[in-house]
Amino acid sequence: MFVSGNEIYERQVGICKAFANPTRLRILDMIATHDETGTSLQRKLGVSTANLSQHLAVLKAAGVVVTRREGKNVHCSLAIPEVKQACTSSATYCGRSSAADGDSASSPGCDLRHRAGGHRGGKLNQFRSCEND
Repeated sequence: MFVSGNEIYERQVGICKAFANPTRLRILDMIATHDETGTSLQRKLGVSTANLSQHLAVLKAAGVVVTRREGKNVHCSLAIPEVKQACTSSATYCGRSSAADGDSASSPGCDLRHRAGGHRGGKLNQFRSCEND
């Protein structure tokens, strides 16, 4: 199947838009290593069911997340394994240090925490800490 250059760019834009929200990045961080139920995500994120549903819809529309129903539970997982690598790369660029943030070295790093004082001369001051949401 041939995919045109413009179609590839459109897909990339969709994925980048899906990543452009701290809550969605936290969701990706949580499901990077194992499936999570919607109930578990909702509890950990401290969001309403409706809010979580909206975030998952954006991630699913971008093709980044898949869900499956088992009884009353909805399980969420990464649809594209490379998402974990992309999140780790972007977090590394933003200056996240697992040791400095108190995270384990194996943390996938999708939540793009931005420490006070800026990164590399303040280039990325638009990134907020997820804890401030």
